Parts: sequence; C-alpha cells; structure tokens
Amino acid sequence: MNYIYDVLLNYNKNLYEFYEWNLSDNITHIRKIPLLKIKSSSLLTIKNNKIKIGDELKEQIKNKTEIFSKNKNNYDSYSCLFCDGMEAVAIAFDNDGISIFKSKMLIDEEMEVLEVCDRIVEKEITYNVIKEEILKPFKTRFELEKDSYIKKEIKKINDIEKLKYLYYECFNEIEQDKNIILSRINDELNNSWDEISNILYDFFKLTSIKK
Repeated sequence: MNYIYDVLLNYNKNLYEFYEWNLSDNITHIRKIPLLKIKSSSLLTIKNNKIKIGDELKEQIKNKTEIFSKNKNNYDSYSCLFCDGMEAVAIAFDNDGISIFKSKMLIDEEMEVLEVCDRIVEKEITYNVIKEEILKPFKTRFELEKDSYIKKEIKKINDIEKLKYLYYECFNEIEQDKNIILSRINDELNNSWDEISNILYDFFKLTSIKK
C-alpha cells in the first residue's frame, strides 16, 4: 500500500475545489492516508456518484488513515486518496463501504501526489454505483449554498401577501394563485437561476435581520 503524508483535506458531501474552501470548514490535518492509482474513468465515476466499494478494498484501507491529533492513535476508519495521474480526490466511506464525504486538495499538495502517482502501479478496484448525484458544474459553491438557502426559505412562507410581493419583484407581474407563484419561482430557479436569485436572496437576508 502506498501512502501520502501530511496533507489537509476538507471533507464535504459536495466536492469543492480548494479555492472554494471556507474559513468555517472543518479542515482535517492528515498524518498519512492510503493512495491508490486508478483509471480516469473510475475516478470520474467515484467523484460524481455515491458508490460502495468491495470488501477487499475496504479491508485494505481499514484504519490506515491517521489524523494529527492530541491522541496518538486517532484513525479514520475507512478513507483513501484516489489518483489517475491528473487529479487526486480523497473519499471517506462509512462502515458499509459507502462513500459519504469527498475532498479535493490544496494545489501544491495535489501536485506532490501527482508526482508520486506517476511512480506507482495502477490498480483495478471493485465498486458499485448506488446513487447518481445531481451535478451543477456551472455553479460555484456559494451559488449552490445560496440556491439551497433560497429554496429552504421559500418553503417556510405561508403568507400569500408575501408570496405575491416576491412574485411581483421577480417578474413585474401580479399573481394571486399561490400554486402558480411557487411553481414559476421554482421553475425559474431551476432553469434561469441568475435572473431572480439575487432578488430572493436579498429579500430573505433582509427579513431575517429584521427578525
């Protein structure tokens, strides 16, 4: 088993590039982590889907990742760094071998991993895709979080007058039907997000401050 030492990882459900990491993120300082070189097609699948790895790989990586901690033996049960020679992605798995968190790397640390990857043998790994994840490649992390916030706040609104006001602000039209209002706003967010997102986001932020 090959290992990479002394790197920072930012595990999240979504895969964020290093320049989208937030100061509030829970960054994990890794003492060592297993490294596997795999095919680019496999890495692409692993990045973009929830997968379940085979028992053989799960046992190979079990308790092999060590985290810098006050405790001498602080291990991450199942995690691994996958690389195809062009990109490196860390994946954390649950006890059933199902991927739960992903992380990209800092650019300088990833470059070091790529250099190591050039010198190791590519491995075949066994896994199954158990859930295809919806990707939004043209949205930044902030836009994705903004999108989630807006949709969550819209669901909370029971006041029809407030919904009518939002509808008018978004489309410069008057609408009385609650179902039509919600349907068009959600449809617009899904298809022409930039057109109304700032209006809605600013409204919800302002009203939350007033509370």
